Amino acid sequence: MKLIYLNIGLSSVFDSQVLGLLRAYESSGEFEEIILFYGWKNRAEIEKVNEKFSNTSTTVIFFRAFPNYPVIKWLTVFSILRAIKPVKKLNEYIFHVRGEVPGYYLLKALKLIRSNK
Repeated sequence: MKLIYLNIGLSSVFDSQVLGLLRAYESSGEFEEIILFYGWKNRAEIEKVNEKFSNTSTTVIFFRAFPNYPVIKWLTVFSILRAIKPVKKLNEYIFHVRGEVPGYYLLKALKLIRSNK
């Protein structure tokens, strides 16, 4: 099995809930590949997240996350779309999304990928 975990923002529980969970998955050997799709809100987050995952085999792919406003939210959807398009054989992955709004964005991006085939 392969895992794609999607998260937006560096929250106060990131280390315990996101990093902790992905490290536990990694040490269990349950997944042959783990990819974290991380939506950054400011560029400083990129360096912090890279540092946190430097000693893991988790692949981190960044996308830009925009504010959740009716028109602007589509920028986040398209940002996710650009980040996820290069991943081959998406049907081989289990998706785990932290939060309802990022889940909605991912669903919209996946529907756009499907409609372009």
